[in-house]
Parts: sequence; structure tokens; C-alpha cells
Amino acid sequence: MIVMTANNSGSLVRRWYSDFPGQIGHLYAPNGKCGTCDEFPYALDNGRYCLLQGKEWDESSWLRLLDWAAAKEKKPRWAVVPDVPCDRSGTLRDWDRFVLRVEKHGFLPAMACQDGMTPTDVPSGVVAFIGGSLHWKIRNVEAFTKDCSRVHVGRVNRLKWLWKCHKAGVESVDGTGWLRGDPLQRKRLEYYLKLSSIGMIDPQVSMFNS
Repeated sequence: MIVMTANNSGSLVRRWYSDFPGQIGHLYAPNGKCGTCDEFPYALDNGRYCLLQGKEWDESSWLRLLDWAAAKEKKPRWAVVPDVPCDRSGTLRDWDRFVLRVEKHGFLPAMACQDGMTPTDVPSGVVAFIGGSLHWKIRNVEAFTKDCSRVHVGRVNRLKWLWKCHKAGVESVDGTGWLRGDPLQRKRLEYYLKLSSIGMIDPQVSMFNS
């Protein structure tokens, strides 16, 4: 499972990328820092989470991010189509409005799945990006990995949720909390990377089902 560190390509992330091949990547967001680590696998967010913070979404910044990625030799694994956080009907409406923008750039679209959505809402062949509230996505992740070919889970910042996603067969996760200055958080992520890289599961993983 790939852990995407959001907009962070510092020396520690580079070391993890070297030590744990295929397990570290980036999720770039509009107005975020777009690094120069062309070897890293990466994907594109849409920045719509700002709506939950009472801020306006800047469509032009999102389009600039798509243009930036289109100019790179290495293309993103996928790009999240603009959604409406915590709003199923709004997300489905904006999918129809924006998906062609992503496809015209040559990128694989990802659908942001919100509370109340099911795998049947996800078009065939696209990535299911599990957003929504924390407890909803953790409860429903296995339903999506069962029925969708590719699944990403957003905002995973705790060790037990890493293992939950790992066990469910999630392709990738992202999280900003691992590198915000808490040494214990960094150690927990590195612990996951070390064990999973050699095919081991945390012996306490049975405790991580809630």
C-alpha cells in the first residue's frame, strides 16, 4: 500500500522512498508545494476540502495543478474530480460537470466518495477515493475494496487506520498528520512501512477493527 505524504518531499520522505520502494508517494493539492521529485508516484487532489472550512474553492488553482502535471514527463496515477464534501447528490452532480476536464488532460479520474455513497455510485474503471467522515469511511472501506478495482482512502493519520486499510486491500492512502512535527507520529508511520515491506502484520492488528 502506498502512503502519500501530502505536499512533502523532504529528506525523511526521500529516505523512506529509498528504503521502502513502492510504498511512498505524494498527493498534490491546488496551491500546495509541487516538488521536483519526479521519481515519486503521485496523484492530484482537488482542494474542495476547503468548503468544510468555510472557504471558497478556487477553480483556477485546480486547473493550474492539472496543467502542471500535464507538463511533467511522469503523469499522476489519478486525479480527484471536484466533489462536494459530505454531500452525495452534490458530488454526483459535480462529477458530471468536471470529469471531462480531468479526462481531457489524459488523467485517470478518481471519484471522491462521501457519506451515504456505495460502490454502485462509482463508474467502472475509475478510482474510488474514499472521503467523507472518518467513521463512515473506516466502516465502509471493505465494501469498496470488494467491488471497486482501485481504492484510495483520504486523511489516514493513525496507525490503526493504516492497518485497517492495508488489511482491506486499499491501493493507497494519504495523510498530512505524519509529518507535522510529532516524532511519535513519524515513528508510527515508519513502523508500518518496515513491517509491511517484509510482508508482516502488526501482532496487535486484531485490535484495529473499530
